[in-house]
Order: sequence, then C-alpha cells, then structure tokens
Amino acid sequence: MDHLRRRRVHTDRISPGVEAEALASTGPEPDAAVDASRQIANFREILAGLRPCRTVFLLNRIDGLSHAEISQRVGISKKSVERYIVKALERFHRRLNRQPE
Repeated sequence: MDHLRRRRVHTDRISPGVEAEALASTGPEPDAAVDASRQIANFREILAGLRPCRTVFLLNRIDGLSHAEISQRVGISKKSVERYIVKALERFHRRLNRQPE
C-alpha cells in the first residue's frame, strides 16, 4: 500500500502527459560548460596582461568607439591607438593558438 501511495505522489508531481525527456535540462552539456568556463578564464587572463593597451582594446571592441574617439578620450595619437589594438589582437592570437610570446 505504501508503495502505491509513493508512486501516486511521485506521478502527481509530474504533469499528466509530460514525458521525462521533456524535463531534461536544455542547458549546455557539462563538457561544453567547462570548456566555455576555461575559455572565459583564459580570455580574462590575457586581458589582464594587456596593460596599457587593455583600455584601448576594450573601448574599441566592447564600447565600439572609433580610433579617433579613443584617441581623444585617452589622450594618445590615433597611430598609438592602432598599435595598441594590433598588439592586443596579436597577443590574443598567440595565446589562443598556444604560441610563445
């Protein structure tokens, strides 16, 4: 009798007509989540080592500012802005492709 009661309580918690597969997680697979977490940590580590070009890189890539706008905001030449962005992109490329700096 207890077994039947437990079974009835268990089935009452799941809506009628809902298959167990429908209750499965729709999030990323655990391996994919771990990989994404590692990539984010790697990105943060690279970003932390980008001084002094980090600010220029973030203003360009995240805030979408032009080289001229960054030049005015930071107080450096447009050519320096270009060099900082290139330097940052090269560092990302090397680190993500596991090349020595």
